[in-house]
Amino acid sequence: MPLNAQGAQHQLRQLYPYGYEAISVGAAALGLWQTVQSDPGDTGVHIQVENGPGRGRVDGGLPAAGGPGFPLYDIDSFFLSTQEAYKFKAIRDGATNVLLHVTYYRKI
Repeated sequence: MPLNAQGAQHQLRQLYPYGYEAISVGAAALGLWQTVQSDPGDTGVHIQVENGPGRGRVDGGLPAAGGPGFPLYDIDSFFLSTQEAYKFKAIRDGATNVLLHVTYYRKI
């Protein structure tokens, strides 16, 4: 499970944002659209969820509505390492699409 926002606060102090995107996740599993750039050890991703519920995975597997994956709820916020971001996939877990607000970070 990725770090929650509280656990990521220390990490975020050492990073600066370099990109943003909003991703609407529907009935098909989606990953992050923007390429995570730079050296894999030098970046991370912060995601805030709007309009949950949904499900996510960071192991490269496909989440399924009502099935495998961790839950994504409205206003959830979490940080992913670069390795997790490469493998992250999300899917909605209801009738409403999930909106992911994604901010990309690099080390200072």
